[in-house]
Amino acid sequence: SSEPNDLRTSSIPARQHEGLALYQNISQYIEEHLNEDLSLDRLAREFYVSKYHIAHIFKDSIGISVHQYITKKRLDQCREAILGNMSITEIYQLFGFRDYSSFYRAFKKEYGISPKDYRDMNSLILKSLDFRILLIFPITFCSYFYF
Repeated sequence: SSEPNDLRTSSIPARQHEGLALYQNISQYIEEHLNEDLSLDRLAREFYVSKYHIAHIFKDSIGISVHQYITKKRLDQCREAILGNMSITEIYQLFGFRDYSSFYRAFKKEYGISPKDYRDMNSLILKSLDFRILLIFPITFCSYFYF
């Protein structure tokens, strides 16, 4: 008697399925180690595969290089952190950028605005929203704060 095929993998050749699993494992590793050295050499040592294999898997899976993927993940984390209270210097160092100029160029290229302008713009938007909410619901907010 034969066992039923697993529907999740039956249409995917074994080699392609292994590549997808490797991509997912490396992606997770990258997200958990954004503040560390994430060179292809380091990833190859961590996962016991060649750096060329990793590069190929990423390009095939998501259409961008490992380096581009890492940069995008770091920038996403920086963008979120910029809205908090940390200084921009602390932020870019925390998420693996070696110097401000490379961080600045990457941020501006990805989002079309400098990190400082992004923080300032979001600060203005939040202040504007707070003001509009108070105009729309003044009684609700007043009673919330006074009672």
